[in-house]
Amino acid sequence: MENNKTEIQKIKKAIEDIAGNMRVKEAGRDLETIHMRGLDTTATKEEIMESIKKTGDLHTADIRMSELRPNTRNTQAVTITLERTKAEELLKHPYLRVGFSRANMERKINVPRCRKCWAYEHSEKDCKGPNRQNTCYKCGKEGHLAKKFVETEISCPVCQEVGHRAGSARCMAFCRAISQIRYQANRDQNEMPQENRLEGGDSRNTEPLTTATPPRISHNTTTFYPAFNSRQEEYGQ
Repeated sequence: MENNKTEIQKIKKAIEDIAGNMRVKEAGRDLETIHMRGLDTTATKEEIMESIKKTGDLHTADIRMSELRPNTRNTQAVTITLERTKAEELLKHPYLRVGFSRANMERKINVPRCRKCWAYEHSEKDCKGPNRQNTCYKCGKEGHLAKKFVETEISCPVCQEVGHRAGSARCMAFCRAISQIRYQANRDQNEMPQENRLEGGDSRNTEPLTTATPPRISHNTTTFYPAFNSRQEEYGQ
């Protein structure tokens, strides 16, 4: 089994190296990504993993964890990916206790976008925008892909702003898209019959948000997709 996983990772890397702007999703596994925020600055990956595995029936879970990254108010954040059934077990708990800190947990939200022009307001079949499939997502220019980015200035081709790449948490087009998704989720939850609502009201995913709320991006809805994110952004930074 371990040899099979190693071979799969080799194949994924080979395809991604060739494709440049593209990344590959493993098929056959129903995975969930969870962001954890509010970790103490002294927390380590080993401590976090130990706390996760002690929570519910997660001792045998296959968990992938990002690198720890700085977050607001002198805290840290981290992102994990694991099987959906195990994620549901973990999310039954309102927070994760790690040392002296309590980490908030939130599912990573899928943000649909056009695979042709990278906008969020429509799908590819309705696209009337420019074809950016051979464009560098870091600077918005043609002639090279993101893996060979050599420009001195990062620029987002979607919102036409300098200082961030396409799909970044700094992109206001992305902020509006994810805020709309969360607004719709709130409304659907409120309109749902009481007996069908999430037990206890899932405050992690129903809090009111604004376009200034730091968004999280996921492209798990397709097998291949433009790699809009750096390593940090991939894990929710």
